[in-house]
Amino acid sequence: MAVLLHRPLREVISGHTYSLFLALVFVVTLVMTYLVLEPINHDDWVRTVQQIRYLWRGENPYCDPYCDGLTIDPDLAAYGAYPGTIPYSPWYMFFFGVLYYATARLVVALNVAFWSVIILDSGRLPALVLVLHPTFLMLWASANIDFLVNGVGLWLILRGARGWRRGVALLLIAIKPQVLPLVLMLEGARTLWERDWEAMLTMASVTLISILLYPTWLTETLRTYFGALDGSGVATETRTLSGYSFSVFGAWGVLPALAVTAAVLILMRRRLTEWRSLAVLLGLVWTPYINPYSFSVLLLLFRKESAWRVGTYLGLSIATLPILFAEFHQYERYGTLAFLLLAAVLTTPDREHTEEAIAVRHAVPIFPPARPLARAVATEPVF
Repeated sequence: MAVLLHRPLREVISGHTYSLFLALVFVVTLVMTYLVLEPINHDDWVRTVQQIRYLWRGENPYCDPYCDGLTIDPDLAAYGAYPGTIPYSPWYMFFFGVLYYATARLVVALNVAFWSVIILDSGRLPALVLVLHPTFLMLWASANIDFLVNGVGLWLILRGARGWRRGVALLLIAIKPQVLPLVLMLEGARTLWERDWEAMLTMASVTLISILLYPTWLTETLRTYFGALDGSGVATETRTLSGYSFSVFGAWGVLPALAVTAAVLILMRRRLTEWRSLAVLLGLVWTPYINPYSFSVLLLLFRKESAWRVGTYLGLSIATLPILFAEFHQYERYGTLAFLLLAAVLTTPDREHTEEAIAVRHAVPIFPPARPLARAVATEPVF
């Protein structure tokens, strides 16, 4: 047990025993969480699973901006939720079709089970406690699939997935592309440059099949979705609840986003070739629209950190709750900004994910856009 305070589990156990142990952890955590945690809100999951059912039944849920005339299934109507549609990419029907009849309780349990596996696989035991972080508690409160999409997808990328696994990871992130847009662009470009044909074929096949099944997602929903990029996605006092964004750009506009970007780069000045971490942080700054629970991906940056760093981040984050989360949609955006900046302050360099280390590990040259910066870092004087 003491070894796991300093090393990931995969460095301690090897072979088939490791896979079996992770599977056991997943199942035990899933069952225990399912039995213990009561769902707080069913609405997000009811709308999500209803759309999964629409897709598998061949009912088109993609319109501009919403479809009229869609009905909610009786078992889901019992929760009192409304039958609104959501703009998730249509291929999520293939990933989550197995949850066709699942409840919000199972979704909450899946979030905790995947978090446990991710930390034991790629991190250290102290990070497990971040399941109590406010962003993770928001996942519990909403029963949203956000972490199952972006958290799991980012984990696969950080784990070095290639081939069809890399394709699956990028497809997962692309279900809700507004959460990790810079990660999606960075890893997509890296996949093209490395000529990972298996990953590209996986993504192309799944995307093509999905669009052929539901072309209005591309012609109507996606067009409306990206309409926010013209500036209309920036929240104001008069915007509706659905347009209330928690990113810096979405909340306050370009100049504050530039200021926070500068602050992140200054805080990360010794980590400027750690593009994956920067892509996570800056993506949350610049995305037009994002929800509070989406900031749970920040917790992955703490997966290898020492107990005092994890504890400090958790303690300071929880301390914001009485002030920044006391009134619904009043000050939460300051809280999520604090989570982002604290992550830049308290995380340490992840040498394994610098562009130089990635190149060595994959036996390829350094990713071309990173080469000038990598040379500058290599020649920087040490005092």
